Amino acid sequence: MVRAMSAAAVLQFIDETPAGEMLREHEVRVPESETVRARELLQLRFGDDVDRACEAFTRGAFRLQVHGAQIESLDDHVDLVPGLAVKLIRAMASAED
Repeated sequence: MVRAMSAAAVLQFIDETPAGEMLREHEVRVPESETVRARELLQLRFGDDVDRACEAFTRGAFRLQVHGAQIESLDDHVDLVPGLAVKLIRAMASAED
């Protein structure tokens, strides 16, 4: 686990295919560095669609990677640090694309 630094954190979310092709990239600014659960990362990324995103994660529609390490559970803790990259890697094709 990486320790948080005392500064505003800018999180970079990168959506990828299993082959590593980038689908979408965007940044989210959070007021302070802190430790959050993986489900809160999904809240930052998906906003009002967080419940749907949590269900998709649970059924294996995508994987989360932080600092190259795979997140196994929505209850895993992640330290938000400036420049943190969070990868959402699709595990299967979606009919909603």
